[in-house]
Amino acid sequence: MRSSQLKALADRGQLTPEDLVRRDGLDGWRPASKVEGLFETPKSSPLPADRTKGESAGRTAGGPVVFEQVGPADRSPERVPDDGDDPAGTVDAEAPADAGPGPVAAAFSGGGRLATGLSVVGGFVGDVLTPLGPINGYLAAAAACGMVVSAFAYWRLRPTDRSRWERLFPQQAIVFCTVSLAGFGFWLVAEQLADDDRGVVADHVAAVAAVQNSLLDLQGKVDDVKSDTVAILGETRRIGAGIEELGDLGGLLKDPSTPAEYYHNARVHALEGSFGEAFDDYARYVEFNQAFVDPLADYADLLRVQRGHVAARRELAGLATRFPENPAVRLAAAELEERAERVSRLERLRTDVPDFAPASLALADAYSAAGQADRSGVDADREREYLAQFLEAADAGEVHRWYLDKQRAIAAVKDARGRATAAAGPGGGLVTKTRVFLGDRGREVWVMDPAVVAIEYTFDPNIADDPPGADGWRETADLVRTIVLARGPLEDVPADEPGWDGMIYVRFRDERGQWGPVYPLDFYEARRAHEEHMRKTFGPSGAPHVPEVPEIPKMPSIPSFP
Repeated sequence: MRSSQLKALADRGQLTPEDLVRRDGLDGWRPASKVEGLFETPKSSPLPADRTKGESAGRTAGGPVVFEQVGPADRSPERVPDDGDDPAGTVDAEAPADAGPGPVAAAFSGGGRLATGLSVVGGFVGDVLTPLGPINGYLAAAAACGMVVSAFAYWRLRPTDRSRWERLFPQQAIVFCTVSLAGFGFWLVAEQLADDDRGVVADHVAAVAAVQNSLLDLQGKVDDVKSDTVAILGETRRIGAGIEELGDLGGLLKDPSTPAEYYHNARVHALEGSFGEAFDDYARYVEFNQAFVDPLADYADLLRVQRGHVAARRELAGLATRFPENPAVRLAAAELEERAERVSRLERLRTDVPDFAPASLALADAYSAAGQADRSGVDADREREYLAQFLEAADAGEVHRWYLDKQRAIAAVKDARGRATAAAGPGGGLVTKTRVFLGDRGREVWVMDPAVVAIEYTFDPNIADDPPGADGWRETADLVRTIVLARGPLEDVPADEPGWDGMIYVRFRDERGQWGPVYPLDFYEARRAHEEHMRKTFGPSGAPHVPEVPEIPKMPSIPSFP
């Protein structure tokens, strides 16, 4: 029987201190009075006569009564004998009732064994998946968090329960998390010390390295699928909006023979969903080697949506190799590259073909806020610069000739004008335009852009167009950067030299190493503005009024004593 039942028998007087008890499975009998906590005070009187009948409720006739000690259900049972049993031996009253495995024994049982296997297998898998991320680092962090939670729960236990390490929570949870942390931490440290950044196993087993290469290829394909899915959604919306355009275009042209006719049929096929026929018509259009922007842009979009970004880039790169003198083909191929390569190719195209206005618009797109999330003031200046170049070409009538569909040219110019107006901002760009001006009576240059890391200046207009770092340009020393601006002092300003017109030429570099345009600043105008501000603030004198401090009377001298 359980210890609680045995205690109830003792409380009712059915079990006396003189009765013998024994733990099941152990030799020896002892009086019940030796069992700790069973009797509050020793009892030596025999059972009352009127309770002898009730004693059978707690005993088994003709044999011992089995009971379990207070504690977990899996502890060894004890037996309470009656008067007919052999009283040879006594119970070991010295053994604690809650004795169980300690923390070291628990570490090699239950949670410890499970955590060891998990850390070995999981650490191996995490090491193989290292190219996808620090998997073992994440698992070690999770084990550390679990250990902290379990330790807090252990601290909240009663002192009598803390030594019972067979409990699943929190004792076994602490063991599990501690062993897991040690295992995953070992894998993580070994990965950091490995010669290859692909993990420990791949560094020694070629087959695992091959598996990792397959995983990386699969990840690349998944990324391409995600990118293509976004493009497909955008293309689907564009095609939906193109239903009205299909009505404007009319039907297919029979027996096309000119580039415009093939382009017309390709657009109709694409809007109808006949992509095979659309590709055929675009292929026939390309053979004419026409320098129109819109057909090639549509062809590239259709390739990217239907065959993937990589296939589109490969196709346009082949066309650029076949027609290296065609600026429209070079533009379409450059637009499929990553941003850095795209900007580089567009800059070369703009240099090679200065009157090719669509390249300026593409560069403005690359430097726009949509083209990069963390752009600097240099990027904003370059966007405005390229938009201005494109609009200048539009005003000169040099844009429409690069578009086969003239409505596309009109829409491009209209969009560029709207962007240029928004980039200027109200009041000449007080909000969005980078502001460069002189402060401290013209002795400092201030740039309202926290991304600026260097400022150069010169007083010579003859070298204002020289590249950064050229002779005659100086870099401000002791540059101060705040969360809203960067400022630096100007040294050796020739304010009193005859013949100097007062112009200071300034440019700056951002955190990505990009140099902004040259800003001409008027030193004398800045000084006049400063003096006017001081007069308005402090009156005609232009200096703050400092009240006179009355003279403090001298203290009389203290006579000296001998």
